[in-house]
Amino acid sequence: MAQLRRIQTDTSEYYVAVSPEGVLTFNDSQSSQISPHKKTLNLVHNAGERTTEAAQHATSPNFRAESLVKEAIEKLKLAQDRVESAEAERQKTLEEVKAFSDRIEKALGNRLQEIDTVLEQANSRVATAELQLAAAEERVRATELRAIEAENALRRMEAEFRMRIIEKIPGWNRVSNPSGR
Repeated sequence: MAQLRRIQTDTSEYYVAVSPEGVLTFNDSQSSQISPHKKTLNLVHNAGERTTEAAQHATSPNFRAESLVKEAIEKLKLAQDRVESAEAERQKTLEEVKAFSDRIEKALGNRLQEIDTVLEQANSRVATAELQLAAAEERVRATELRAIEAENALRRMEAEFRMRIIEKIPGWNRVSNPSGR
């Protein structure tokens, strides 16, 4: 069964019938009033318009699909650009982190060297102080020994002086001396 469509232009009105097989037929409502040449031109003009409309409708899903594909491709390109930009930014950040890490490592290395130097100097001073302490302790022991010897010598001298003084006392006899002198 053919589908009937009414088309109206400035000068005339046409009816287009589309059969199930896709055949178009044109009917002119004013065919008796218009010259056959004009009628033919109008029919050709309308046929061209209908052909264009039919082509647009036929290609409309393809056009829509192509536009969707183009849009998807553009979105993919934008996404790819964002991924590349993010990757470049990530790489830049990694380089900055590496540079910062290298600077920190170098600074820590220098600081550790300074600490090692100070520690070595402190250990050297401690060793020197320990040697000086040992020498001082040895001097103290030697001084203590000399003091003990001097004290013993002083006691001997005191005893000797006492003996001499006692010997000078009249009536004292050495035999009565308990020390045996």
